[in-house]
Amino acid sequence: MTAKRTKRTEKPLTIAQANEMAAGHAEVSVDPIDATLWRVEGDGWTEAHEPMGRAAFARLLADKCLSHDGSGCGEGSRAKAQVEREKIKTYAAKMPDGRTVRCTVPEDPTPDEVLFDAIKDNFSPQAVAAMAACLQAANTKNRRVNQQLTWFAGELVKCVR
Repeated sequence: MTAKRTKRTEKPLTIAQANEMAAGHAEVSVDPIDATLWRVEGDGWTEAHEPMGRAAFARLLADKCLSHDGSGCGEGSRAKAQVEREKIKTYAAKMPDGRTVRCTVPEDPTPDEVLFDAIKDNFSPQAVAAMAACLQAANTKNRRVNQQLTWFAGELVKCVR
């Protein structure tokens, strides 16, 4: 049986982890206007962002350090090329106090994430567990179908954890 690989959304870093990762090139704090956002400040720039995972934050740091202060805190041309390939999408937003900030655009969820989010939103944990139990008991004459049912039952179990 081949394992199905899906892209999982990275768990966001804590502010402490982000500051440790920034290693003095930027400072991350809670945005004073919207506490759900990060305020990321570097030498000559300040932006508000949704909390992000390690890879997205690394791209942001590489982009800002390479393009703003020229210090090369990334890894030179290799990091710059990677930043160009994986540019973080942002948009300008006007805050209630009149200042304009850059906000990150969340990455699109994978089809699996959409499906399991819909299941979590529309069914009780007991109903999801009942579906998983029924699927675990299901048996067909087709081995591939049985493998798919087993995989799906396992994913449903993860939804109720």
